[in-house]
Amino acid sequence: VVQLSGRKLWSVARNPSIYLSMRDQKRQPKSHELNNLHRYEEFTLCPGDALYIPRGHIHNASTVNFAALSGSGALRECSKDSFPERLSGPSLHLTFGIMTDRGSVEALLHYAIDASGALGNVAIPSCNGVRGITWRTLLHHSLSEVSRRTHPCDTIHFGHQSTPEKCNGNLLLRKSLPFFSDDNLIKDDDKEKLMTKIEQVHQQAIDIFRRGADLFLVSEFIRHSVHSSGDDELRFSYPSLMEEILINCPDEVAMLSETAFRAVIE
Repeated sequence: VVQLSGRKLWSVARNPSIYLSMRDQKRQPKSHELNNLHRYEEFTLCPGDALYIPRGHIHNASTVNFAALSGSGALRECSKDSFPERLSGPSLHLTFGIMTDRGSVEALLHYAIDASGALGNVAIPSCNGVRGITWRTLLHHSLSEVSRRTHPCDTIHFGHQSTPEKCNGNLLLRKSLPFFSDDNLIKDDDKEKLMTKIEQVHQQAIDIFRRGADLFLVSEFIRHSVHSSGDDELRFSYPSLMEEILINCPDEVAMLSETAFRAVIE
């Protein structure tokens, strides 16, 4: 967020509702989250100030009577030496959203699933008018379910004092990865280090998916997606130009062979 003119008071939650939440996990905050004022930090933005809000952190912007509330610690005075002509103007800010879906660890695995030539066999012959649902499509759904599965350390109720060991798990799949459209922007030494790191994360992510994939849970994930009220629930992280078949037959998925499912994943 960049403040262009005037002043604005921002309230930002200290901890996220869901750690590293994906775009389709956005939701309206609940009343107990809004009413717990101890959960929030407050900032006054003056012209030229910038504020970064990590994904998943509840936030609110207000134009308040700064003169009447000048005694508050959050309501700081703006320097008159910085953009004085903008300070008396209307309170305007500009927001930049940074998309992370296609540069996430989950997206990396979606690319890997799509590139595999061994997943084209049919898993479900017919599914509500759609014929030939492949194991590849089912694995895309399963990966999306595993990635969005929350752990106690993902939520605000667990707090931020938890040890990293307790938080290693599905949230790794929601982490961002560096993405460069031009390899020439990276030095050779840095490129080698970067690729080594990505390969390590890739293997960790495969292990997490292998352990976490569950036929019943993916069928319930599909059931929820089919009955959701908005398209946001149906957005996955794999590239839009690839396979976009959304399975809408959770009962047929639940009846698939667990042995066959595990064999495909392995």
